[in-house]
Amino acid sequence: MKVSTGTRNDSGDPLLRKMAARKRRDNVVFGALAVLAVIGGGATVLGWLLPSKHAAVADSTASIGQAQLAGAFAAEFVGVYLGTVEGQADRLERYVSGAATLKLPTTRRPAADPAAVQVRLTKNARGLQVWSALVSVRIDEHGTRRYYGVPVVVSQGAPRALNAPMLVAAPELGPELVQAYSATCAASTPLAAAAAGFLTAYLTGSGELSRYAAVGSGIKPVHPAPYGALDNISVSADDRQCGSGHSGAARVLVKLTPKDRDGTAGTLAYPLVMVRVDGQQWQVRELEVVPALADPVVVVGGQPTPQPSSAATSTTAVTIPPAHQN
Repeated sequence: MKVSTGTRNDSGDPLLRKMAARKRRDNVVFGALAVLAVIGGGATVLGWLLPSKHAAVADSTASIGQAQLAGAFAAEFVGVYLGTVEGQADRLERYVSGAATLKLPTTRRPAADPAAVQVRLTKNARGLQVWSALVSVRIDEHGTRRYYGVPVVVSQGAPRALNAPMLVAAPELGPELVQAYSATCAASTPLAAAAAGFLTAYLTGSGELSRYAAVGSGIKPVHPAPYGALDNISVSADDRQCGSGHSGAARVLVKLTPKDRDGTAGTLAYPLVMVRVDGQQWQVRELEVVPALADPVVVVGGQPTPQPSSAATSTTAVTIPPAHQN
């Protein structure tokens, strides 16, 4: 908040007097810090002022990088391990200690497309990070997948497996969450019409995208246009009047069936943030990366999920910041 102050300080308003006093106090503090900066170096003083913020950002970035490294290494290890047969133990020496003692099959085990699906930090001490990676591999032409757990230690950017992989059960499916789109919007409603026009221009190149995308949204059409037409467009919104009332913003979910040269493709879903421009025309401000959820979050057929305590912290999971399209 920006506060303008004049030459008078006799308004009698207690809030203004407190703010003026605080300003005088801050001037004294920052004056002292300026002197210390000259004596001891500005970086040292800034280190006193901002240690936790910079340290937290650095730690978070480093953890994300280490997690990606551990996951990629585990996936590569599982792929090589399942493709290694008796007499080829030397292929595994760069991944795990004691490779020569491993009992290997006489025929190659079918496996393709190894991918790390989960990486969890289990220990972080003395410059070492120990990760538990879950790797998924495809074992037949029908798409059947198996899952392998791999413990990985990372030291100074160098990963290594602690043991051979272990075959484990597939992870359980997560819950279904209640979404915030409470109203079904007919094609003739303002929100549905604008959303359909936007996605038609976005995916087929038909029409001017600038007519439907808000200024500053940064949204550009898919190029070259992948589809020739859109069909079966359904629109739902968190605005019960679907844009015909006085609201100035809405969150919208559009489901559609695109058509390309080969025929009809699978259904696509687009969560959008829409705004009313100049009190009349609806435009898209953002293509959201996740749909709008009920607040508080509710599991389908269940109750609102409990909110974690502000004092609780997690030391075992790595959170990767979400991407936003501006």
